[in-house]
Amino acid sequence: LAFYNPLTEAFTNFLHDDTNPQSIKDNYVWTILEDSKGTLWVGTRKGLCRFDPDNKIFESVNLSSQPNIKNNPLNVQAIFEDKKGSLWIGTRNAGLFKVDNENIKPNTGSSLIATQFNIGNADVRTIVEDVGGAVCIGTFGGRLYRYNEEEETFHSLLTERTNPADADPKNIRTIFYDRFLPDILWLGTEEAGIILVDTKRNESSRIEFNPLYATSLSGNMVYAICRDRSGVYW
Repeated sequence: LAFYNPLTEAFTNFLHDDTNPQSIKDNYVWTILEDSKGTLWVGTRKGLCRFDPDNKIFESVNLSSQPNIKNNPLNVQAIFEDKKGSLWIGTRNAGLFKVDNENIKPNTGSSLIATQFNIGNADVRTIVEDVGGAVCIGTFGGRLYRYNEEEETFHSLLTERTNPADADPKNIRTIFYDRFLPDILWLGTEEAGIILVDTKRNESSRIEFNPLYATSLSGNMVYAICRDRSGVYW
């Protein structure tokens, strides 16, 4: 993990050290989140950790509902904070975890009370919240799920009717929620370009690379999507 100080214009690198339990858990860092309380969470190939900026140390964090995976630690690929302040943690090998807001405190130690969800795919790559406050997740298997809070279950949004077979993504790498188009979820995929999912009409469309058109998408491997202040999408 590299920390940039704009005042000194210099980077500080944090590396894993087997002899130091307060070092970062692994040098493969997939995701970073600063929550509404100012806590910095880091997801690595070998688990979740919390950064102490005052002492420049990392605290390894276990999730109470996870099985005994000493020899197979959580591979944390996505961390998201919802509007209620709860943390959602997506992993490559154990699916999805939720830590409720009331269980996230500075003095909770190295273990957090968490709920694990069985969503049919253990490889969660991206997490967002839609206009209605429902959490949506994208997986390596190309599945898009939305959380029903009343039922406390996830339902698939991409079906044969809403998503034609020729647009079936093998992997959803990112989900972009656009507040200017609140019913639309933009899915950045591997090999299927961008899939636009209309959650209100339960329909989808595709933006893809076409070698015959110079103004088409430059490629069908899409890893990130954003909208700038002038309304241009990247």
